[in-house]
Amino acid sequence: MEALAAKLAELLRADPGEPSAPERIVVPHGTIGRWLSFELARRLGIAANLRFELPAGFAWSVMRSVVPGDVPRERGFSPEQLRWRIHDVLPAFAASDREGVAVRRYLADGDPRKRFELADRLARVF
Repeated sequence: MEALAAKLAELLRADPGEPSAPERIVVPHGTIGRWLSFELARRLGIAANLRFELPAGFAWSVMRSVVPGDVPRERGFSPEQLRWRIHDVLPAFAASDREGVAVRRYLADGDPRKRFELADRLARVF
């Protein structure tokens, strides 16, 4: 990873790009993006106007810019979208015989906040 970071620093030094437009850098995980930001700052003296994107988000934004028509702003499986889909199916899942036992126990008191929190956490995992 350090060799790749060094090569990226060389490329950014040689061709810094448009100052007002962020450099889009695709990383496999947010933590790696954070590490890379520190590494670029160490190698270049400063790391500013960098936008680290995960592969799915980058692909979605490229698709929106290329595909004609009405491509939604959000991916269908973004945590913000998926949260509500999971929220809707949790009661049916909790009612299932074997798989839903733990979910049924957790949601037994009927607190809607618990259902929302569980759906939100599951959406972020996926």
